[in-house]
Amino acid sequence: MHRHVDIIIAPEHTDGLLNRFQNLEEVISLSVSRGASVKPPGDVIHVRALNSVADEIMRSISEYAKHTRVVTATSDIASLTDKEHQETIENDSDDQLWEEVETGLRQTTHVTFNYLLLMGLGGVISAAGLALDGVEMGIAFVSASIIAPGLEPLAKIPMGLVLKSPAVAQRAAWSFLAGYGVLTIAAALTFWLLNHAGIANPSIIAAKADLHHVMDNHPPQNIISFCGALAGLIMIASHREEVIAGAIMALELIPAAALAASGLVSAHKGLFWLGAIRLAIDISLVVTIAAAFIWLKQHLVHRRRAMI
Repeated sequence: MHRHVDIIIAPEHTDGLLNRFQNLEEVISLSVSRGASVKPPGDVIHVRALNSVADEIMRSISEYAKHTRVVTATSDIASLTDKEHQETIENDSDDQLWEEVETGLRQTTHVTFNYLLLMGLGGVISAAGLALDGVEMGIAFVSASIIAPGLEPLAKIPMGLVLKSPAVAQRAAWSFLAGYGVLTIAAALTFWLLNHAGIANPSIIAAKADLHHVMDNHPPQNIISFCGALAGLIMIASHREEVIAGAIMALELIPAAALAASGLVSAHKGLFWLGAIRLAIDISLVVTIAAAFIWLKQHLVHRRRAMI
């Protein structure tokens, strides 16, 4: 994964920024279109570089952004070929920029109709899955976990706190409250209807061994949840979102929230506490691991204030 960076900047600052980039060996190509930008007016600098130098590029841009308006857009390069630097290109790093991580999480967790609908559907599927047995229940839980974006807002809260961006943390907290609120209401309503229709009996569900295998607070499930939370953060930070479903399936965030809601609406303490404890454990794991992981990435890899 290599980087293409477009920078729009006032003409009087163009040469200074170009001089900085020219001295970076990992910048493979560098060009400028003088006066090409109409909005905002200015020059456009085009940078094609290795991912390993992306933070240095953003650090330089940040310094100029303190004094003038700078618009920056980053994107991936599918392939980059230069025989003179080919070995260096092939050994490039795979960390995303903080700005890209935040933008990806914002896209996933922005409180829109689509986001709330997906969270609600996750709650409905999980609650309906409680009335099933064995593999069918497991498939319902896995489907709900993949459909509902429940991991991302939890990962974004510590990101905003660690990177000292209150706005990011506040948006993430709102996403979490709104999303899980809709999920809980949808799950509670679904289970209430199934219970009153005689399809889902809380006492029978509470006695299911398969349910306890994935929801109980015991070492195997906690190890799975820990690894899932860590894997999810690694995938988010290294541009591997296409395989994040595996990490989400290892966590029980969505089914546990639906289970707690089902226990609450049916006044069954056993179901409620089984789901609530599992949910609390998984939330604690995600938030704690995310905070530690982002702190380490910031101090060992990025070492800069994000432009967010």
